Amino acid sequence: MKSVEIKKYYNKRYSTNKIERPQKFYKKLISLIPQKKGRLLDVGCGTGMLLYFGELSGISSYGVDISEVAVNLARKRLGEKRAKIKVASAEKIPYKNNFFDYVFCIGTLEHFSDIRKGLKEISRVSNRKTRFYFLVPNSKFLLWMFTKEKGTEQPQEKILSLEEWSDVFEKEGFEILDIKKDVGPLTNKLIKNTIFTIGIKILPVKLTYQFLFTLKKK
Repeated sequence: MKSVEIKKYYNKRYSTNKIERPQKFYKKLISLIPQKKGRLLDVGCGTGMLLYFGELSGISSYGVDISEVAVNLARKRLGEKRAKIKVASAEKIPYKNNFFDYVFCIGTLEHFSDIRKGLKEISRVSNRKTRFYFLVPNSKFLLWMFTKEKGTEQPQEKILSLEEWSDVFEKEGFEILDIKKDVGPLTNKLIKNTIFTIGIKILPVKLTYQFLFTLKKK
């Protein structure tokens, strides 16, 4: 799918839906950062919730998103003085080499027009000590094994297994430091049965909804 079509889709969606998770989710992501200083980049920042909590913690936070509507909403959230947000695709990030200390890509990598090119750009704008945090969907999520549909209704979506995502990152020069489970919004939106909810949460990593990778450069 062409980037113009992808941009059109997200502009329309952000006009009616903020596409974001509860605040505690973004606070938890920021808590992963070992030292609350330096520069942070959120690739596919949406309405800027992660950037907001990054700024509150003392980290200089920058964002890029393909949607003009999302970027405008993010600027309003952070305020014009604090908002360091640009309309841009992940395949062409408008920042200089070695600029960022932390890079987040939360639920967006799977929607890149060119994942390999996007990862190379992310690597380019980061330094040797940068920590990377990627949240990506699992093709072997247990619930999807019982349904015919996988993923979301969003366009340009690539869904891989734990082994396949690991291979993607390693081939692009990243070293895996940690992999966490993410059950996503399913427990809030789809799953009402308490027993089933508990079952989803105790799934082994390979069968969880999404993976949260922590990476560094090799």
